[in-house]
Amino acid sequence: MKREDAVRSTYDAYNARDLPRALANLSADVEWDDGEGNMLHGKEAVARHWADQWRLVDAKVGIDRLAWRGAELHLAVQLDSRKPDGSRGQQSLANTISFTGNLVRAMRIA
Repeated sequence: MKREDAVRSTYDAYNARDLPRALANLSADVEWDDGEGNMLHGKEAVARHWADQWRLVDAKVGIDRLAWRGAELHLAVQLDSRKPDGSRGQQSLANTISFTGNLVRAMRIA
C-alpha cells in the first residue's frame, strides 16, 4: 500500500468508526495531535482518544488535498462535526503526516 493510500484508508476508517482498520496504518509508536495542544503517544492512546471523540461528537474528516514536501505529506482537511445538541460546525485544518516505512509515524495539526 502506498503512503497516500494508507492515509486515506485511516481517515476513511475513522469516519466509518472502524477502529481496527483506522489503527492498522499507524506505527506502534505513533504520535498523534489531539487538536487540543497535546500529542498522544502510541496506538492505545489514539484508540482511546478516537473512542472518546466518537461518544461526544459525530465528526467526519474529508481530505481536500494531499501534497508532498520532502518526506512529509501535507493534507488540507475539512472537519465536519455535529454535537449532541444538534449544532454543526465545520473547520479547515492542515495536517502534516510523517512515516516509518508505509506506516503513519506522526500526525500534527498546523
